[in-house]
Amino acid sequence: MSMNIKDNSQMTSSEGTKPTPAKEYDLLLLGKRGNGKSATGNSILGYKAFVASTKSSSVTNGIERRSSIFKDTILNVVDTPGVLDTAALSEVVNGSTMRKITEKLQEAVENNPRGYNACILVAKYGIRFTEEESDAIHMLKQIFGEDFIRNFCVLVMTNGDTFEAEENDFDFQKWIDEQSGSIQDVFHDCGFRVVLFDNMTKDPKKKEKQVDELIALVDRIAAKNRRYTNYYFQKALKSRTALLVQLGSDSTKKRFMSKISNLMSEIEKIERNEPDDQVPMLTKTLETVQELINGIIKEDQGTDVFKAIQDTVWSLKGKLETDINRNKKMSAERKNFTKETAQNLKENYEKMQILFQAQEEMKRKLEDERNKKQCTVQ
Repeated sequence: MSMNIKDNSQMTSSEGTKPTPAKEYDLLLLGKRGNGKSATGNSILGYKAFVASTKSSSVTNGIERRSSIFKDTILNVVDTPGVLDTAALSEVVNGSTMRKITEKLQEAVENNPRGYNACILVAKYGIRFTEEESDAIHMLKQIFGEDFIRNFCVLVMTNGDTFEAEENDFDFQKWIDEQSGSIQDVFHDCGFRVVLFDNMTKDPKKKEKQVDELIALVDRIAAKNRRYTNYYFQKALKSRTALLVQLGSDSTKKRFMSKISNLMSEIEKIERNEPDDQVPMLTKTLETVQELINGIIKEDQGTDVFKAIQDTVWSLKGKLETDINRNKKMSAERKNFTKETAQNLKENYEKMQILFQAQEEMKRKLEDERNKKQCTVQ
């Protein structure tokens, strides 16, 4: 990560010298592209540290770290790729896009061994919180861990100028309390650590006030004396792996289902043959099915994303094993039957031969006696 420290403090001591910073906070920026994530980083630091963009392609392709001193606090801010960017997911091929993003995030976590005091989740005021946004929040938990938002996140809502124009100085905290649905769930999940940012303002007092509010929220997290470190990131490995597998699952599922369909057609053809001929063909097919099972297990990586397909192939394997054993038994019974029948035929033939010889002997004796009687009469 590149690093650039700039002193942005507006506060000096009574002697006219700047005070020694009393604390230091490490902050990780997260959010969809177009929500003002990089611009928020600039507002926090007080200078243009990151390139902000509302274009369709994300400018922040890597991990950037910049620092500043605000009053008595050193602020180290790390900007990241568009983590919650569902538009980027449309570009995913076998999860490759998200895999690259998670690799960058892992880099951000590993390169800061002491961890982050808070993660700044950037959302945009005025954008309807849809199911897509909810999915993005769920995705964030899959990447960083189920308790990530609850324990480590501050929600920064940009477009503060729009809020003020629309609400006519309506209290932001009251606006938060009046929200409902999915967005209220997010507020609750992050412990109502929410602050409004106007990244367009030129008013120095307003700039100072919003950073003050942000630091106050980070103070609440820091008071619990824990940071988001690589330990927590590794604990989320299984859910993160499941996400990557899921994102690439559609094409993989189609490939597996095509193979299953071909195998079932092949089995139907084999079953038209005689049982003796089926056994070697079914045995070969069984080997192919086992190879398919091994391939599914490898792709699944223990996530159960392909569990339904695994169950289908295991059932197919069980059927093949049953058919093979049945045909082997039938073949053995047929062989035993043939052998037994041949033995019976041989024994019956020998008996018939003996009977035939006895009959012939009896006929000969009768003929001899008849001839003797004729001779006596003459």
